[in-house]
Amino acid sequence: MEKFNSYLDKIMWALPLLSVAVGIILGDRISRYAFLGIYSFAIMTFTGSVSMNYKDFFNVIKKPSPIFLFLFITHVVMLIISFFLAKLFFDKINTTIGFILLFSGPVGVVSFMWTSVYKGNSPLSLTIILLDSLLSPLLVPLALYIFCGEVIKVPFSLLGKSLLFMVVIPLFLGIFLNGITKGESGRKLGGPLKPVGKLLLIITVVLNVSRVSEALTSSFAKNAGLFLFCEIMVLSSFLLAFFLCKVLHYSRENRTTISISSGMRNTAAVLVLSASYFEPSATIPIIAVIVFQQLNCGIVGKILFKNPPESLEQCDSSEQTAQVERSPE
Repeated sequence: MEKFNSYLDKIMWALPLLSVAVGIILGDRISRYAFLGIYSFAIMTFTGSVSMNYKDFFNVIKKPSPIFLFLFITHVVMLIISFFLAKLFFDKINTTIGFILLFSGPVGVVSFMWTSVYKGNSPLSLTIILLDSLLSPLLVPLALYIFCGEVIKVPFSLLGKSLLFMVVIPLFLGIFLNGITKGESGRKLGGPLKPVGKLLLIITVVLNVSRVSEALTSSFAKNAGLFLFCEIMVLSSFLLAFFLCKVLHYSRENRTTISISSGMRNTAAVLVLSASYFEPSATIPIIAVIVFQQLNCGIVGKILFKNPPESLEQCDSSEQTAQVERSPE
């Protein structure tokens, strides 16, 4: 399993793109199974949380300024900018909904992986993931209500319940299991479950893309500009966070963590929401970000974070042999 996980790590940048392609190709042949995406995502969240330590959370929140900066960048600045620019350039309510879901939804769990690769502040990364995931059932419906409340017919409570089931409950279960076993679940299950989580990510994306494959293939050519716009938004998230961290004189570790967290959205979670509750066109911005996000993190990381990435296997082993507590500035 470790060798298989190491292999998946090496091609992680390509897995989301491959998942989108498979979902489009299979299309109607598997779209009737798309409802399983919410369950596969819930299991994926659990597999990623069994190694999380609640003690790190309490240590980090003693100095919460980096967390507030992340929340401000993602859920205020990027949310407002993407909403008004989408309205200005595309003037389609479903496109706007896609961007609202992206920047009000939770941070991607995979951001912890990239934080480890670029030697960021791992406890801070885990705390951001945990806190942002807990807030997502409130933030997503609230953002949709504020920006598009009059035109959305989906009950906001359904969105919150879906996020509770997919993100919050399995996250708590994983952390609880790690706590009552005094870290044994993380040590024994964390490694073997890593490739399982990546495979479940592929399944989740494939199933939900299959549901909207016809709309995607028929509108891809005329949405080339939208894909470019999504790429600009993703890069802007990284760069804005990095610039503000520089201005505020955060350490390299915190700067790396906040930049990655700001630029990595939980695209699988918001893809499930968009494909389940909104028109197919609302998924296009999300799928565009799926295509670019991992590749961007690899390239931007090499430029901004100086240290060349080492293999995740090396990162994992080094973290297990030397647990170094880092506190944010």
